[in-house]
Amino acid sequence: MQKNLLLFIFLLSSTLAFPQTECKVYPPQALAEDMDFFYSKVTPVHPLLFERIYKFKWNRDFTFAKSQLVNDLSIDDFYKILAPLLASLGDASTVIKLPEEDSVQMSRMVFPLSIKIKNDKIFAANFYYQKKKTILEKGEEIAEINGITSEEILKDLRKYVSGNTISVKNITVEENFRTFFAMRYGFYEKYNVLIKRVEKDVTIAMNGIPEKNITMKNTLQEQAKKKPYAFAVDTARDCVIFTIRSFSDTDAFNTFADSVFYLIKEKQIQHLIIDVRNNIGGKNATLDSLMNYIALKPYQQYRKTVVRTSDELKAYYEVNAPEKYAEFKRFPIEKLIVFLGEKVEPHAKDNRFTGDIYVWTNDLTSGMAATFAGVIKKLKRGKIIGTETGGTIVYYGESLYYTLPHTGLKFYVSPKRFMQYGNPDSDRGVIPDYKVADKNNDIELFTYDLMDNNKDKK
Repeated sequence: MQKNLLLFIFLLSSTLAFPQTECKVYPPQALAEDMDFFYSKVTPVHPLLFERIYKFKWNRDFTFAKSQLVNDLSIDDFYKILAPLLASLGDASTVIKLPEEDSVQMSRMVFPLSIKIKNDKIFAANFYYQKKKTILEKGEEIAEINGITSEEILKDLRKYVSGNTISVKNITVEENFRTFFAMRYGFYEKYNVLIKRVEKDVTIAMNGIPEKNITMKNTLQEQAKKKPYAFAVDTARDCVIFTIRSFSDTDAFNTFADSVFYLIKEKQIQHLIIDVRNNIGGKNATLDSLMNYIALKPYQQYRKTVVRTSDELKAYYEVNAPEKYAEFKRFPIEKLIVFLGEKVEPHAKDNRFTGDIYVWTNDLTSGMAATFAGVIKKLKRGKIIGTETGGTIVYYGESLYYTLPHTGLKFYVSPKRFMQYGNPDSDRGVIPDYKVADKNNDIELFTYDLMDNNKDKK
């Protein structure tokens, strides 16, 4: 009863916090039909809900949330009912996408800067407008926004975010902070921001900025700065630093990686640093592509994969992935099918790298990037340097994609559970060979010292 009351208070306060004048609303019947569709695609598909204790809790929370559909709601308020349900599964791949803004929302004033989260604190990042004169500087700690403490803000916003660790949730909160803040607390013409200072805390009044101004210009500029791949040659140390921020685009990665490894071959580089810090993952095929250049023997991405079979999975595969449907149609429904890790033979490459490898990780290394670190550790192909990866050794993925019939909200559901390498504790991340804090240049300096020591031994 107490948990239901807390859920009700959260849903009610979330609904009341967001101004709804002029927004399109949906009647309770349409919302209830969307929730039934949502339930029919999540409950029989996700592996966690195969277990009775989790399914019981899920059904209880779902029933209680659905009972709140007594009035017309905007798509944003409906999102705030569904998102915490998916977030409760602790799966970064089972997620509901934020609603697309309409013309009314695009004209509203939102928080004027992006943020970074570190050690459960909020810090100012980039301004969404041409900063003229302000005493707020990038990197300063934000203690409050409009009287709401940063601790309370993070606690509230994480309730909307799917993920199995705080660090993974923080990535989504950072990327969508202004949207989540407006959705939870409302739009403001002005934002009073309390900044922590050593000598004295300071409150700064900042004007909001129209969402449309950010979407049309500033966000594109930020995205342009986030290159997914980069490399640098250090001839003095006889090494190349290959930075990989995403495993998402396999074709783009193939083109870039091929040029990098031909350059390494041409210059006869003997030391390769692969930087997967702040990489939240991507596709299995991209990992395989990278391994083609560095693996010296067959490998496995996972110890095992567990698939929950269902009519929904088969129907989805029949339409969207016929080759998978051919594989799974023979299995009975409502079963957990276990597949042991499949051996992968790396493709023949005339620019394969056979020298020393060092992999840099931090707590934002997750998904396929963490899997890559686990594979390297299992193969003993290189040394992992940095901090424990984000996410956990056991995680969910290969999501199915659906759209709600009335509101059009889009969501993903994982039918598979993966167990990767890198730690015997399934609730932890990949443990590095050398634990080094990801601050200043500590990881870089440690690696160079290790590299020099290895050279001396040869």
